[in-house]
Amino acid sequence: MKDDIFHPEKVSYTVERKYEPDFQIDYNGGTYLIEYKGFFRDGPEASKYTWIRDVLPEDTELLFIFEKPTKPIHFRTKRSDGSKMTHGEWATKNNFRYFSVDSFVPFYKQIDKKVDS
Repeated sequence: MKDDIFHPEKVSYTVERKYEPDFQIDYNGGTYLIEYKGFFRDGPEASKYTWIRDVLPEDTELLFIFEKPTKPIHFRTKRSDGSKMTHGEWATKNNFRYFSVDSFVPFYKQIDKKVDS
């Protein structure tokens, strides 16, 4: 037992999964993957998007359209002011661009005009 090591070096591992976005827009040599969310069900669901973001090619961006970006994330703990992190705040914190349905329409029209040119 003298050579036994308690808590030896950590071993990294990867679990491979497949992600299917709600929509895809190919534009100007790049790709936008669009995820439409009413809300996150739980922490692991929210976390999966950061893992997806980290493996995307440089020319691909994952964007969110939140039904209501100001909706609090129900499973988050309350902050000292009594509020909870919103879906939009989560996106900003995790370096995602996000839209509401209303704010996405002008973005999409801008892309659509450039594709037609």
